[in-house]
Amino acid sequence: MAIVPKESPLASKSHLSWRELLTLDFITLQRPSAVRLMLEEELARSGRKLDVALESHQLVTVGRMVASGLGGSAVPPRPLADGGAGGGVPAAG
Repeated sequence: MAIVPKESPLASKSHLSWRELLTLDFITLQRPSAVRLMLEEELARSGRKLDVALESHQLVTVGRMVASGLGGSAVPPRPLADGGAGGGVPAAG
């Protein structure tokens, strides 16, 4: 699931493409993280590279950075994974 700041124009979309999500500064978990590896592998399948602006060891911190307007992310769809960002949008190809 893509998460973006509430004030982002992308927050009102019903689905986001990777191309759209990656227009934001990307925030993700630090290596080694299964989530980070999954993101990198997914992007590599479509010939993209993950350009990371900010990293954290905690998923909730990633969500809080997004909520603070520092960028966007993709996180597993689970309760409170967005750390209050409030802009959870399904990500699609």
